[in-house]
Amino acid sequence: MDARGTVRTQPLAGTRALVADPIESRRLREELLSDAKEIHEHAISVKLAVEEMAPVCRPGSVRVEEFMVVEERGTVQHLGSRVAGELADGLTCWDALAALFPAVTASGVPKRAAFDLIRRLEGHDRGLYAGAVLQIEPDGALDAALVLRTLFRRGDATWLQAGAGVVGASSPARELEETREKLASIADHVVRAREPGRAAHASASVDAGASAGEPGVSARAPRGAAAGR
Repeated sequence: MDARGTVRTQPLAGTRALVADPIESRRLREELLSDAKEIHEHAISVKLAVEEMAPVCRPGSVRVEEFMVVEERGTVQHLGSRVAGELADGLTCWDALAALFPAVTASGVPKRAAFDLIRRLEGHDRGLYAGAVLQIEPDGALDAALVLRTLFRRGDATWLQAGAGVVGASSPARELEETREKLASIADHVVRAREPGRAAHASASVDAGASAGEPGVSARAPRGAAAGR
């Protein structure tokens, strides 16, 4: 939310890889823009953003400023939209945050049922994953960035965290591939542990949902640690 009271949220849902070859990246971009499953997933997230903002914004002020454009983020490209509205009188940025958080793209719909399902199936707290980093200004402005593609360390264990949104038309193989594409954006920040007689490497290759096969590096969260979809 800015200092004038305009609330904005940017749903990002629908993903393809962003690769070194510009021709292939362009092909994947066109595929993303025409894929019925990705469009459906994105439309759900935009619809819910509008519905969540309506109770905390002035009547008639909620609008979709930008719809289904391609946004590049590291090693992937997403379908992105911008939804905005004017904060209702008597409310603050915290009311706006409470209305929109947790993000639908990290939970699911309907939210309450999704929370219960996540709690039952995952069996442990997500910790910082799917939380937010906040920047708060003296003039009342607030910016919240989701904590999604992340690297965690606890004791001797280091692991990467990423996920993919699953809908009825999802392909398990494609969702796994998407998770790997997202993990690639942070994998190069993992430094392999130095062992006697071995040089440390600058990066480690990871496979979503499986051990990276190197000391101190894992792509799977230890039980009791943050875990996402």
